[in-house]
Amino acid sequence: MNRSRIALLVALVAASLPLSGLAQAPEAKTEWSTFTAAPAIRETSAVSDEAPAASPATAPATQSAPAGRSSLKESVLPGSEPHSPGTWDKRLLAPENHRAMSGLNGATGLLRVSSADLGPRGVVRLSLVGEYYSTEDFPVLGARNTRTSGTLAVDYAFLDFLEAFLSYSVSANTNNKSSPPLMQSQGDVVLGLKGGYEVVRGLSLGGDLRLGLFPGVGAQDLRGYAFGFSPRLLASYDVRSLAPSVPLLAHLNFGVALDGTGDLVTAHEPTPAEELALGLHRHDRLLFALGLETPLPYATPFVEWGFGHPLGAKDLLGPDLQPVSAASSMPHQLTIGAKVTAVRDLALLAAVDIGLARYVAKGIPATSPYNLVFGLSYNFDPAARGEARLVEKTTVVEKRVEIATAPPSYTGKVAGMVVDAKTGKPLPGVIVEMAGSGLPPVASAAQSGKFLSFDLPAGKAQLTFARDGYKPAVLEAQVEVGKVAALQVALLPLAKDTKVKVALVSGKKKVAGKVAFAGPRPAELQVVAAGSEIELPKGRYLATVDAEGFLSKIKELEVPEDGVAILEIDLSPIPKRRLVVVKDDRIQIKQQVHFAVGKAAILGDSHQLLDQVVDAIVRSNAKKIRIEGHTDNRGGKARNLKLSKERAESVVEYLVKNGIEASRLSAEGHGDARPIAPNLTARGRELNRRVEFVIVER
Repeated sequence: MNRSRIALLVALVAASLPLSGLAQAPEAKTEWSTFTAAPAIRETSAVSDEAPAASPATAPATQSAPAGRSSLKESVLPGSEPHSPGTWDKRLLAPENHRAMSGLNGATGLLRVSSADLGPRGVVRLSLVGEYYSTEDFPVLGARNTRTSGTLAVDYAFLDFLEAFLSYSVSANTNNKSSPPLMQSQGDVVLGLKGGYEVVRGLSLGGDLRLGLFPGVGAQDLRGYAFGFSPRLLASYDVRSLAPSVPLLAHLNFGVALDGTGDLVTAHEPTPAEELALGLHRHDRLLFALGLETPLPYATPFVEWGFGHPLGAKDLLGPDLQPVSAASSMPHQLTIGAKVTAVRDLALLAAVDIGLARYVAKGIPATSPYNLVFGLSYNFDPAARGEARLVEKTTVVEKRVEIATAPPSYTGKVAGMVVDAKTGKPLPGVIVEMAGSGLPPVASAAQSGKFLSFDLPAGKAQLTFARDGYKPAVLEAQVEVGKVAALQVALLPLAKDTKVKVALVSGKKKVAGKVAFAGPRPAELQVVAAGSEIELPKGRYLATVDAEGFLSKIKELEVPEDGVAILEIDLSPIPKRRLVVVKDDRIQIKQQVHFAVGKAAILGDSHQLLDQVVDAIVRSNAKKIRIEGHTDNRGGKARNLKLSKERAESVVEYLVKNGIEASRLSAEGHGDARPIAPNLTARGRELNRRVEFVIVER
């Protein structure tokens, strides 16, 4: 009996052991895990029985969600995005605000300035541009000239770095002084090929080659055509690559135009009106152009400046047969305009050309005072099938499983040290900002100059570094997931201003006056008799003095980066008898400049006269002055021509030593070719031995 009871008790204990083990095991944490299928056009679902391993750094989390949810998502299929999207809904500094468009002659860029950035590959760009102006007394006095023209252009970027372009132009010009009054030019064709490549971030370099075909008057085949060839070097820079907050692109063009249109009219010498109407150039040209554009939402304002300096052009004459310089009559204009880019693919253009040429010269088509330009540009991709929409429907099946998860990390950090570029010492307190991240800035450490950024998304990150007394810097770093990118940053200290002590003296007496400094930082200083001081940054300056009762004077000053600079200027009193007067386009002298007999050395009694010439140049603010030397007829012509040129150069040298910039002066010698009195008497020969000062440009 006892044995039966003991056996029954043992059986009950053995049966209860598994139940006790379950009761003592720790309770497992559970969560609702959602698994989503890969995006697809059709409905998809995904179910998983295995849970991913929990992150050791993150505690497991528990959440619940209803089963059987579905969602729809619509997106653009990669590769079919708009190639020229509209800009009306873009933010102010969005890169998409910039659109590559065809210019006047077909090449991508502004109106006439070409860009080294070709834009996306495979895009055809069409443009239609019209021009119009009507003005009086142009190109000669008493004439009224009206001109209209139209240009159809196309370009195609068939490689990432190469595009071809073509343009066709027609024009009509009416001038009441020409015969016939109406002249038309039809069939001007420009063929071109352009290449460009981004050599460093933001900077693209390239070049283009243009072949021009210009029909002759009444010509119908190539035998009556003139040809032109124009190679150019191109450079484009996106300022946003250095300063993201400055939406500015700059373009530079430099090249030559080898032009044969001057041979289209050979039966007679063409008039200025004919040269203008038919675009007849009798000289090859050196080309230079600069363009700036600001891509903004809705529109892109732009400005262009360019000229074509004639090569080998000497002894140019105006319509009145008076000498005209090449610089004052060359094609030269400023263009201000805007391109409206709010609508995708289509852009509207409006601009005005402002002519900067001051004179008209034979052999060079005249530059009109103004010209109105209107047009439109259209971009399309002939290989594209249109924008494709991808609709994704995803069915989510939820299953309760036992997992512990942590959100995946797709970030990294940037760390480094900031030092002084000159001393190499660590810089504390440098503010480091992560552009476009929305994160607060960090500062470099007080002792080591080291910094560590917050978590940044993987990819390229742009960091700006700023500290008082130093030039700011912008650097890029490649952020990798779970890693720390290293940067070494060197900031350049800003140059300190230098103290300049200024004194004006006349003999042994100090005087008061005003000094204007032209240089790295223009400034003006009222100088008292005891002397005054001013602080200026390092660089070369021209100091112009204006003191009551004294002749104006210019003196060059080199300001060092450190220390103190001293500027003392000797002034000459205004003489009671003024020997120099400015009248029209001449600086007239009432006394001859005296030279040593048969030589170019200036005698001392002419120094006071030339000091008054310096004063006249400063007060008249003449920009360009030509010094002409003349002799009498004694001696050989070759010797007289050489002597007159040397004497004019001696005067230029004296004026430069007394502060007049050499770029404002030029020297010419005419020998005995331009007498103003008969060479029969001593007085007449004395009058012919002279120096004249001609104001070329004010």
